[in-house]
Amino acid sequence: MNWDQIEGKWTEMKGKARASWGELSDDELDQIGGKKRSVSG
Repeated sequence: MNWDQIEGKWTEMKGKARASWGELSDDELDQIGGKKRSVSG
């Protein structure tokens, strides 16, 4: 899956992100919004 797909499906992908990074809050996941730069630092 490429980043364009992740950005387009971020609502669905948040669940997978939460499973990998459980310490992230819903607000943080919403702020990231699937943006690669936000995820990679």
